[in-house]
Amino acid sequence: MKVNNLGISEFANATTQLTDPKTKFKIRKIVSNPEKLWFFLTLILTFWLVIVFILFYWFQSENTRSQKNYQRELIIKDLETSISNAVIDVNRNDFELARQTSSEFFGGLDKEITLDNESVFNADQLTLMKSLVDKRVSLNQFLAEKNPKARDELVQIWEAYQKATKGFQPVNRES
Repeated sequence: MKVNNLGISEFANATTQLTDPKTKFKIRKIVSNPEKLWFFLTLILTFWLVIVFILFYWFQSENTRSQKNYQRELIIKDLETSISNAVIDVNRNDFELARQTSSEFFGGLDKEITLDNESVFNADQLTLMKSLVDKRVSLNQFLAEKNPKARDELVQIWEAYQKATKGFQPVNRES
């Protein structure tokens, strides 16, 4: 009878060589000593836990970074919606509602301008936004008087805002 293409005598010879202390594998020495076994198992487990922690931390930071970018884009779109609604309102001859929605737009711009380094706008966009805020007083006066020039003024502000944010990419600021 043969076992794995070895004769019985060759198989017996091979097993006696494995039990011979001179030919034992290093792993057998580790397994035979429970303290070394637990040490190596603890070392391997610690290694994997560190790897998992690093991966979790990396995924979490990527998620936070993308969430901040989405919030920045949302602020830009919210401001765009406010000024667009003001243009629509003034075209419907609803000057009071146009004044209210343009006031929301300018309030949001003021907030972003005061944030300065934390603003969603870069430096060039901030200077343009400051010039748009300077038009607030004249626009409110035109809207209060129900002056047709309010339409032109709102459209100019809307166009300038669109031009400044066209192809908008949020400013990446690492925290």
